[in-house]
Amino acid sequence: MTLTTEDLARAWRPIESAPKDGTDVLVWCVHPNAKYCDTLADASDWQCSVVARWIEHNGGGWTWHGMLGTFTHWMPLPAAPKIGDEA
Repeated sequence: MTLTTEDLARAWRPIESAPKDGTDVLVWCVHPNAKYCDTLADASDWQCSVVARWIEHNGGGWTWHGMLGTFTHWMPLPAAPKIGDEA
């Protein structure tokens, strides 16, 4: 399988390389309870992707809506759909 430029642009990257300029990105969030799961199926309930952005308020940090946890990876968001595109 050959990866396209688009595939590479969507690959998960280490969180340390995420932009800190206010850009919305997709991040992988792992809840602290994930470490207590015995199986991968159980752990999947304790991790998910969320949209987040870095803000400079109070010394800087991530802001997001969703699960509590630690961010491990990030990727750019896909382009928004064009108005009038069929689903």
